[in-house]
Amino acid sequence: MTIPNSSSDGLILLAHGTPNVLGEMDAYLKLVTGGRGVPPEVVHELQERYAQIGLGDEPSAEGPHLTRWTLRQAALLEERLGKTVYVGMRNWEPFIGDVVEKMKRDGITQAKAICLAPQNSRTSVGLHKRAIEEVAGDSMEVEFISGWADHPLLVKAFAQRTRAALNKARTSAEDKVAVLFTAHSVPTHTVSAIKQACRVSRHALVERAGFLCRRLQADREACGVGITGCGK
Repeated sequence: MTIPNSSSDGLILLAHGTPNVLGEMDAYLKLVTGGRGVPPEVVHELQERYAQIGLGDEPSAEGPHLTRWTLRQAALLEERLGKTVYVGMRNWEPFIGDVVEKMKRDGITQAKAICLAPQNSRTSVGLHKRAIEEVAGDSMEVEFISGWADHPLLVKAFAQRTRAALNKARTSAEDKVAVLFTAHSVPTHTVSAIKQACRVSRHALVERAGFLCRRLQADREACGVGITGCGK
């Protein structure tokens, strides 16, 4: 990827988005599901899960986890590049559409878009691509980075974090701790329409896990991949 180097070139980081408080969960899930929404018991279950990672009834000064860390990544890139890095969320504020309109007002006519989910799939990264292209229209050219799961620096970072966790899990230097990679499934009713996307996602997960396992081979770690599977 060529680094943007003129005043009309922009860079935007894209992520899923997350509500700022637990009370926004119902509205958030309606956006996630394309307006369909989910039953109240599912909203409650998600509220409990988000509460376990720190989301509360009142907004925190630092913001929810995903938003906070995405903005932090943008700030670090700004320091490195010396120019504004934009952040847009697909399902919550700051919405991709609002951010792209701001980019246009700032004079951006060409943009690099990076979805922060590194492995490409139609039902996640593909939706981010469609969202930004729809609002960009003909007035802003977008180069979308669709996948970077095999980037050496990403694999290296995962390996470093995994080794640290393995060392913490061991009770002695001789202990062998297995590494299991998992991924979530997609709803059964979508399977017939996206079987190829499911196969691609499965392949991407196995391939990505393989990159990391090869980095860990020097430590003779046991690695395995568990997939809940499309519609299962």
